[in-house]
Amino acid sequence: MNKARLSLLAAVLVVLLIITGCSSAEKQQGQPEKPEQPVQYVIEDYVAGSGEESGGGTMPEMTAVLSLMKWFGHASFMFTDEASGNRVYYVDPFEFKGDGKEKADIVFVTHAHFDHCDSDSVKKVIKPDTILVLPNDCKAKLNFNNEFVKVEPNKEYNIKGFKFRTVPAYNTKPDRLQYHPKSNNWVGYIFSLNNQTVYHAGDTDFIPEMKQLGKINVAMLPIGGTYTMDADEAIVAANTIAADVTVPMHYRRLLNEKSAAAEEKFKAGVKNSKVVILEEVAA
Repeated sequence: MNKARLSLLAAVLVVLLIITGCSSAEKQQGQPEKPEQPVQYVIEDYVAGSGEESGGGTMPEMTAVLSLMKWFGHASFMFTDEASGNRVYYVDPFEFKGDGKEKADIVFVTHAHFDHCDSDSVKKVIKPDTILVLPNDCKAKLNFNNEFVKVEPNKEYNIKGFKFRTVPAYNTKPDRLQYHPKSNNWVGYIFSLNNQTVYHAGDTDFIPEMKQLGKINVAMLPIGGTYTMDADEAIVAANTIAADVTVPMHYRRLLNEKSAAAEEKFKAGVKNSKVVILEEVAA
């Protein structure tokens, strides 16, 4: 009986030694002990040599979205909407020098100030069927025969299948209230663009409405101060909105040689979004 037990124990030990040896061999051959973690995508060379980035990872789709944006400085942008058949949209075209710009399907204007509602620049990008989207007080400055769509804050719109909504844009700081009063009903825009949600804030301070924007993929925020929030205030706004990507705007014309310092401060302070500094395209 004792011999039988000893034989059984010896057999069990042999089996255990075999199992342990196999496990060690697997580890030496590089077999993972646990399933691999999902890969975190980071924007890399979203447009070859066209800007800088900072912050954490984000969706690979952002590469394509940013490559379909052009920044002409200040608050002036162009978007190519591949999802709608390569339609071209401009926001606040300003100080365009030449006539060689791609023609717009829609031009969006945020408010009536000369550096946003610029008749000469709009003229350079429109064609007979371009639709002009703007607050009511901008229309008198754009004496064109095109179709106009007047907008006001907190509304949803659909122009030939292109969906967007408006967000209020106004000042809250006492020393700025005269520049962008809330009563003017000026706007920022949230576009459904290339299967992403893109927010152009217009001229604004950090306002309560920014806490309720919902999911934003790309946010363009002014950081220049004087007429809008400065870099410190925009950091709070960017961290509140928490877009996948945040692009600063409306600052180089105002800050001049101090622009680089504002960019660095903004990149360092924004923690809940990736900051991308776009390269300006010649207007």
